[in-house]
Amino acid sequence: MTPINSVWQQYFKNRHEGLGTTYERFILHHYFERIKNKYSIKSVLEVPSFGMTGISGINSMWWAAKGVHVTITDNDKERINLIEKVWQELSLEANFVYYPNGSYLPFENNSFDLSWNFTSL
Repeated sequence: MTPINSVWQQYFKNRHEGLGTTYERFILHHYFERIKNKYSIKSVLEVPSFGMTGISGINSMWWAAKGVHVTITDNDKERINLIEKVWQELSLEANFVYYPNGSYLPFENNSFDLSWNFTSL
């Protein structure tokens, strides 16, 4: 049996499985659209990137495709490298930050217009 903390690695190997739950993506992107239309979002921080079903970091692609500067953070070096590789393959740009200590983020206050993760905006 695969340990739960290594299940995420399988999503990067089989991209069809790693696209996440379709319903989650539609709903999340609907919220993103509403937020974008209401506020002037120029920069987004996804922290942590891990949590939602599928390839970590894929939902922030929506923001990048809209021209928003995206920063994705993770406390697992292998995962952040795999996320960056997927983005490069799709010719999308983002800033990828590995932070080993999840209780401290290396950013100044008010560095981003929006921060989000799989459970909160």
